[in-house]
Amino acid sequence: MAPLEPAARICCLDLDTFFVSVERLLDPALLHRPVVLSGAPGHHGVVLAASHEAQRRGIHAGMSLAEARSRAPGAAFLPSRREIYGAYARRVRALLKGYTPVVRAASVNEFFLDLRGRELLWRDPEDLDGELAIARVVRRICQDIESQLGLSASAGVGTTRAVAKIASSQGEPTGVRVIPPGEEYSFVAPLPISTFPGIGPVAQARLQEAGILTLGQLMELGSGPLRARFGSLSRSVRRDLDGRRGLCLGRARPVLQEHDDPLWGTTHSISHERTLHTQTSDRRRLVDQLRSLAEWVCCRARWRDVHARTITLK
Repeated sequence: MAPLEPAARICCLDLDTFFVSVERLLDPALLHRPVVLSGAPGHHGVVLAASHEAQRRGIHAGMSLAEARSRAPGAAFLPSRREIYGAYARRVRALLKGYTPVVRAASVNEFFLDLRGRELLWRDPEDLDGELAIARVVRRICQDIESQLGLSASAGVGTTRAVAKIASSQGEPTGVRVIPPGEEYSFVAPLPISTFPGIGPVAQARLQEAGILTLGQLMELGSGPLRARFGSLSRSVRRDLDGRRGLCLGRARPVLQEHDDPLWGTTHSISHERTLHTQTSDRRRLVDQLRSLAEWVCCRARWRDVHARTITLK
């Protein structure tokens, strides 16, 4: 008999409050202070990132700077420095390449690592099974990022990118969560529907209004009006998460494309946005920006091989 192919083991590694952490490396005086990153100071704009201290005061990405200042007048408001963040992200990626050759960036602060079969290389005598070997090495990766670069990271490991991403969010901050093959359903079923990255605020409101509060309820829709209304979304979530039914065990799409979306086949919105540092009524400039954003959205839709049902301009 031919040996069984190793199960898909995908790791989602997230750099915790990455932009703020880089700023604190450059200026230790920012430690333990509420920090808000935005565009150039003195201009209209929105919050791009906020420290945990600022988040506890209700500040979040996308909030107007005026509201953020009213909630935390003593916070440090800083302009973002994307070129510096990009340099640190490249250093993180170089470190990850030392553990596995397949590393793909989903964003500047989020990476997917293909660990399929790596447990066979990493397993030590004290490891009871391959899952413990993976957990041990992923913890070492996070420790290396902190000791060598001064950045904190959390990670999740699962049989699909969707499971890995949710596991990563459950391990924050600076934690590692490994979901063994076959335990995907028991892991995600009790979680709120907001945990799934493909379900946005509008869909959440519709589901909650219908009494669907957990991913388990969504995946186990019975026949009737709810199934007719949310059946497509239920099937998409099951396809990405439900290992109990064998729909994702060892069948996760490989991490192949550099700017790949972490989730495939899900029914939700694909969006792109950009905040200008200054207000403008220059129609040509605005149309150029809109064309660029629309092309990015269309490009991501082509990567997913999906069609759009509704187009919205914000």
